[in-house]
Amino acid sequence: MNVEHVRARGRGWRALGAIALFLVLGEAAARWTGFVDRVNPMPRRLYVATDVPDLPYRLRPGVDLEVQGSRVTVNELGMRERAIPSSRPAPGTRRVLVLGDSVAFGWLQEADRAFPRLLEGDLRRAGGAWARAEVLNAGVPGYAATTEAAWFREHGEALHPDVVVVAVNLNDFDRVPHMNGLGILSTDDDRSPSWSPANWSELWLALRWGWLLARGDSRIARAPAVQATPAPRPTEASGAPGRWDPLDRYVSAIRKRFYHQPTEPAWGELARAWSDVAERGRRIGARVVFAVFPDGDQVGVESPDLAPQERLLALCRERAFDCVDLTPAFLAAPAGVELHRDIMHPNDEGHAIAARVVAAYLLGSPAGPVGVTAPPGG
Repeated sequence: MNVEHVRARGRGWRALGAIALFLVLGEAAARWTGFVDRVNPMPRRLYVATDVPDLPYRLRPGVDLEVQGSRVTVNELGMRERAIPSSRPAPGTRRVLVLGDSVAFGWLQEADRAFPRLLEGDLRRAGGAWARAEVLNAGVPGYAATTEAAWFREHGEALHPDVVVVAVNLNDFDRVPHMNGLGILSTDDDRSPSWSPANWSELWLALRWGWLLARGDSRIARAPAVQATPAPRPTEASGAPGRWDPLDRYVSAIRKRFYHQPTEPAWGELARAWSDVAERGRRIGARVVFAVFPDGDQVGVESPDLAPQERLLALCRERAFDCVDLTPAFLAAPAGVELHRDIMHPNDEGHAIAARVVAAYLLGSPAGPVGVTAPPGG
C-alpha cells in the first residue's frame, strides 16, 4: 500500500470520526436544549410510536418532563404512574386499572389531583377490603375507545386488575391520531413506524424542524391533534356560552350532533371496543365499569343537551355493561362552582367529584344524586 493510499484512508477515518462526533454531540445538545419541544406546542417527548395497528402510540416509558405547567412522570410500563413492583397486586391489595384519554391522564394537572389518584384515596379511606386499594392510571391523551381497548389487550390484562374503570370522554368515538415523521401526533395519512429516527433521535428532529421553520412549512404551524388551553376564570356559570373558547364550543357541538344521530363506523367501533374490554375483563375475573364524564357545556345551563349520556347509557342497558353516569353529580354541585378546566377536561374539583362517585359505586353505597346506572339486575 503506497503512502497516498495510507493518507486517503487516514482522511476517511478522520471524516468518519468527525461525523460520529457531530452525531453524538449534536444528539446530546438537542436533548439538553430541548429545541424541538421549544418550537413545538405539543409535548413531543411524551409519546412514542408503536407498530401495533390499533395502538399507534403510547406514553414514552421513563420520561419525566413538564407539560404546560404540570409535572408528568411516566413509569417503566408507559403509564403516568408510580413504579409498579409486580405485575400482580400484592396479597390483600385490590388493584383498580383506569383506562381513558386525557381526562383519566389528568391533562394540565398534577398526578395527585387527577381522578385515578383521588379514587385511590377515597377507596382506602373506606377501609375494609379496600384499605390497600391500588389505582393505576393508564390514561393517554388522544386515546379513544378503540385505543383504550387495544392498550388493555396489549398491556392492561397482564397487570391482573380486580377492577377496570374506563373513564369515558364524550369524544371517545373520534379518530385516533398517530405519531408522524415530525415526531408529533397527527390525523393525516403519515403514520411513522417505530424504527423511524423521528421516534428516537432528538438531533434528527431538531434538524428537520429547523429546516421546516426556515422554509415556513405550513405543517408545523398546525394546531396539535391533542391540546387543551387553560380556560379563563369568568364570572359566568360553567355552561354559559361565553365560558368557552369558540373552537371548543364548535367541536363540542359536533360531538353532540354525533350522539343525536350516530354514524358508522365510529359508533360501531366504540360499541365493539367496550364489548372487548368487558369481555377481557370477564375472562380475567375483573369487574369493568364505564364512568361517563360530562362536558363542561352541559353543566350550569337550564336545559343541557344530554343526548350523549342518553345514547351511551342505552348502550349500557342493551349490552349489560356496568356503567355510572357522573353527570347528575356535576349538575348537583353548588351554583358558581367551576368544575371544568376547559370544555372537556374537569378541573381539580371536577376530578374530586368523579372520584367520590366512582368510589361510592364500587363500594356499593349510596352516593346521593349521582345518577348511578347499573346494568339490568345490577
